Amino acid sequence: MDSLPARAATILLVLWIAAHAAAQAGAGALDPRTPADPRLPFEVQAGDDGRPRLALGVNRFAPEQYARFLAGLDGFLERAAAAPPDQQLVWRVDGERGYLSVSTSPFAGGPRYLVTLRGETVRAFDGEASLLNAFTLVGYRLLEAERAERTGVGRGAFQLELAP
Repeated sequence: MDSLPARAATILLVLWIAAHAAAQAGAGALDPRTPADPRLPFEVQAGDDGRPRLALGVNRFAPEQYARFLAGLDGFLERAAAAPPDQQLVWRVDGERGYLSVSTSPFAGGPRYLVTLRGETVRAFDGEASLLNAFTLVGYRLLEAERAERTGVGRGAFQLELAP
């Protein structure tokens, strides 16, 4: 049976994705059938407990860990918008293996945001929209795998390679 924190994290992930999907729907920016952003190649894999895990390179995240990252992303972006250009801010969440972090870029005239994963190349994002879209698509696919595992629809079939 699911634990209360795991259910709460899944609900939070659903709400976060729904909010961003609704905000972007008018512009047609979020389509779950769209390939994942090439800057974030990932796989959804089965964990030892049968639940899906998000694999970003050597980094592994349970759905609730990724939901925690998503939940803090809006607050990070608000702080980043209010911070002086020379101040670097970081939002980081540890996974079952590795970590995922986003930071404001310290490079004047460079990309606005940098995404860092343990053992992976740093990825650059020029603005909030591209950053949110990439992480929303990843979250959507993880949520779909979680739903498939929970309902038994497509169980064992969510080994998705979504890298370009």
